[in-house]
Amino acid sequence: MSKAVAKVWTFKSSSGSGTYETLQYVDGSTSCDCPGWTRRVDASGNRSCKHTRSVHQGTADGLAVAAHDYASQSVPKAPIVAPVKKSAKKSAKKASLNQTSPIRKIRWQDDA
Repeated sequence: MSKAVAKVWTFKSSSGSGTYETLQYVDGSTSCDCPGWTRRVDASGNRSCKHTRSVHQGTADGLAVAAHDYASQSVPKAPIVAPVKKSAKKSAKKASLNQTSPIRKIRWQDDA
């Protein structure tokens, strides 16, 4: 199961050859796709890089070339529609049949 992303920062590579994305998840944890984060693990099994440290220190917005905050976006909610009971469907159908003109039966006569 993947985690929900709260915010994304794009940092320029220090070598100038590309960019790296640093993610902050809804639970507060972070990850990055730079070599520093992907290749280094400390003795306790934790990862960090200068990009994730800047997120935790609150300086990422000033250092990043771009940022997108998913947590602040409001998702439009679908309207709630109450289910219709079968008995209500039947009575609505009968009411609509009663409002229409009566059905006439046509008898065909053979010309024999």
